[in-house]
Amino acid sequence: MPICKIKKKDFFPANKGFTLLELMIVVAIIIIVAVVVLVSINSGRKSARLNSTKTTLRSVLTTLVSCGISGGAVSAPNSGTQICNKIPNAEWPSLPGGYVYVAGGDYSYMCNFQVSTGGDSASNLICDCLDQRCR
Repeated sequence: MPICKIKKKDFFPANKGFTLLELMIVVAIIIIVAVVVLVSINSGRKSARLNSTKTTLRSVLTTLVSCGISGGAVSAPNSGTQICNKIPNAEWPSLPGGYVYVAGGDYSYMCNFQVSTGGDSASNLICDCLDQRCR
């Protein structure tokens, strides 16, 4: 005679599935992980867009210095317009969506010009021809 009377169906209940609560918890965890990943990707995109624009504007700074050395006149920044009357085929580059050239400033070869980053950065990009960099 067995010492303990345990029935087989006590170990293996007939309803073999997940409860609605368990499924909702799993879905909530998946949603939280997805949100964290999307936020990380979005900040990476902003950083990449900002760095790409800085690189593009560095080439503009070189063109502006060349324009000043050759005695040319620099035009105000506007995407697609010629940068300097002495340097053919040198145009102000198009900027990524949300970025715009800020009006005003000194557009000579000793220039400073600004680009609004549309919220990708805490402040505008300020490009300085003498330092040859955008910050």
